Amino acid sequence: MDNSGDSLSREKLILNVSLAGSVAFLIAEIVCAWVTHSMSVLMDCVYDIADLVMIGPFLVLVPLLYKPTTEKRPYGYAQVESLFVLIKYIILLGVDVVLVISCIKSIAGGGNDVESGVVAAFEIHISCSQG
Repeated sequence: MDNSGDSLSREKLILNVSLAGSVAFLIAEIVCAWVTHSMSVLMDCVYDIADLVMIGPFLVLVPLLYKPTTEKRPYGYAQVESLFVLIKYIILLGVDVVLVISCIKSIAGGGNDVESGVVAAFEIHISCSQG
């Protein structure tokens, strides 16, 4: 009995739920970063944007992973997934570098006034809702 169709549909569902949850979480972070002027929340927001950009191609890649191996592709499309993960983390490294430079400039310019109570409440709420 072949369950690859069930596995594929389950994986697509998981990716779609992840995409929807990430979008909702990103909107909350954008609002919090805008209200509080917090660079740490903004940095987390940028990571989430980079992650969202990468979920799109994964939605296309997942069905390819379930295709059988052929003589032309003896390893299937599994190597494409590895390459894609490498690209994702190179992009995140680039985001890190840009954000570190931005934070250094902000610190050198005197920093930001942050509403720490709002940021703390937001972070505690997010931590409790994920656990």
